Amino acid sequence: MNGGRAVNGGGVEEVDVVVAGAGPSGLALAVLLVQAGWRVRVFEPEAAPPADSRAIGLHPPGLAVLARAGVAEAAIAAGLRIRRGTGVLAGLPIRSGGIGSGGSTAPCGTTPREQRLEIASRPLAMMDFARIGGPYPWVLSLPQSTTIRLLEERLHALDHTALRRGHRVVEAAAHPPRPSSASGRIRVPWTRIRPESDDRPSGAGASSGRAAPNSGGLTNGRANGDGAGCGVEVTTTPTGGGPASTVRARFLVGADGIRSTVRGLAGIGHHRRRYPDRYLMGDFADSSGLGDEAVLFLHPEGIVESFPLPGEARRWVVRLSGGGTAADSPVASGGGNDATGRVDSGSGTATTGRVASGRGEASSGGPRADIPPAPDRRTLPEARAALLAGIVSARTGHAPEPLTAGMTSAFGTWRGTADTMVRGPFILIGDAAHEVSPIGGQGMTLGLLDAAELADLLGGLVAGLRPDAPSPARDGSAVTTDPERGLRPEPGDTATEPPQGDEAARFAHFSRRRLAAAARAGRQAHVNMVLGRPLPRPLSRVAARALGAALSVPVLKRAAARQFTMNW
Repeated sequence: MNGGRAVNGGGVEEVDVVVAGAGPSGLALAVLLVQAGWRVRVFEPEAAPPADSRAIGLHPPGLAVLARAGVAEAAIAAGLRIRRGTGVLAGLPIRSGGIGSGGSTAPCGTTPREQRLEIASRPLAMMDFARIGGPYPWVLSLPQSTTIRLLEERLHALDHTALRRGHRVVEAAAHPPRPSSASGRIRVPWTRIRPESDDRPSGAGASSGRAAPNSGGLTNGRANGDGAGCGVEVTTTPTGGGPASTVRARFLVGADGIRSTVRGLAGIGHHRRRYPDRYLMGDFADSSGLGDEAVLFLHPEGIVESFPLPGEARRWVVRLSGGGTAADSPVASGGGNDATGRVDSGSGTATTGRVASGRGEASSGGPRADIPPAPDRRTLPEARAALLAGIVSARTGHAPEPLTAGMTSAFGTWRGTADTMVRGPFILIGDAAHEVSPIGGQGMTLGLLDAAELADLLGGLVAGLRPDAPSPARDGSAVTTDPERGLRPEPGDTATEPPQGDEAARFAHFSRRRLAAAARAGRQAHVNMVLGRPLPRPLSRVAARALGAALSVPVLKRAAARQFTMNW
């Protein structure tokens, strides 16, 4: 199948939907539309798929979307099922009478100072994801690079011309289309819009909420914020330089990450908030003995998160305690909100092993005993691996081998939201529309759910534009609220499908639903970060034990399992 693209007399390609960005959300949308018969073109600046792991968590609702896209079985086979998570109170002093006893004698052969650096752990609570029910009672650990590869292979099998790597969207034009009286085809008087500079400060330009100059009426009438009555002409250029090309479509979808070009072209406002939390992360050979269990070590100096990976590897994530030399050094500093420590352009290609470009400052404070100074005369990946392994060992007693590190990164945390996900023929999904802290791993599933809901919405609208188009329900991918498939209405929203009526109402409904879902995920991510922040030792123990007591109540434990797996 080749998508049935048409080329008009001027040599301009015409399709139904153009997608900017070949990350998980953009590829999933393209697959869902193409397998239903729509004509789609995906443009991705990077010439090759990412090779590093990046995000790793696929929650049950995200797996339901992959099932619709025809890649769930392959994803499950390649991944690792995390069936439960355990919370551990770490950093307890070891005394002769045992943990929590009244004894004060140091272990044989150690000084009092060495004793203070000894650690012990106490299990607080275990969360069994089998309690959530459904076809996917687990969280799938699968590197994002593998998810992208599976979706890309699926798209290629459906239409080998749909994805065009090494090309980026640089201009777009929008205007209400009008039928030609001679042929009945759509004719659009295009007015060009240029994106603002990529080096603009965060929140500048596009975050003003105003359309770019000469926007062809994007802020007036039906073309303003409703997705109705517009067409779009998109100009792309090869990333490495070369002649521009043009494609016309009914819609341009921005799945192009936090620094979305499409969001800037549409003039959609965007607001960001920076959190004080900073983290180091890395993937190591697994010598922990923790198996396929996710473990959260609640330590007074900050949480340590540990997740199994396919291939006998393990990811370790530490919350920096805000300390001095290490936290402020290039090794532990990074910008952005993705798992690589930088804000990405395009689809968010990872940058590992180098310092980000300073989007956000490291927190300050006195040096902490559990954070060794940054090593000298090593490459940045080696230095980060050694620093991370040292913190993990000091806080948990587990000692990852730095030489086995396959990926290391430092990152800050942000929360961002677009004013709307739709303006004229421009639509945003994934990180282009909403960014949440990576802590909790909800971002990829949020983007996949955006793609699934948008595919159903666009299916009906494109069918109305093209009378010869197949029914959007032909592949069984209509919107559903069946809990077994993981797609549910938001709280207070009793509609099982987008409301019937004009396009504006349906697009507004889509935008409200998905931004509400992102807001809920953002609140959960914030709670996750608060639970992992440093606390004085006595207060840390009290808080951890209170949390453990709450999660010992069956109804609260089941509710927490549903919350953490995004089964809302």
